[in-house]
Amino acid sequence: MIASGNLVVALALLTERLTKEPENVEALKMRGELLLKMGDKQGAQEDARRLMEIAPEMASDITGDFTAKGVEQRPKRRVSNLNPLGI
Repeated sequence: MIASGNLVVALALLTERLTKEPENVEALKMRGELLLKMGDKQGAQEDARRLMEIAPEMASDITGDFTAKGVEQRPKRRVSNLNPLGI
């Protein structure tokens, strides 16, 4: 769903998954990346902080340009192939 550009639906699905599984690190990482892509710097930072709290070993996976505005806020690395939600 992310690849097809339906970012709002993908965000809703990831948020729903995190409501049921708050420590799902892959869903949290994907939602943070998606929020950053959508221009929600604050939401992306909150997810990054939460991810570092529950999975500090993943700190090296958290990258991104948090200074740009709008659509320029894209992670500087590729999105992981791992996709626990099938979207």
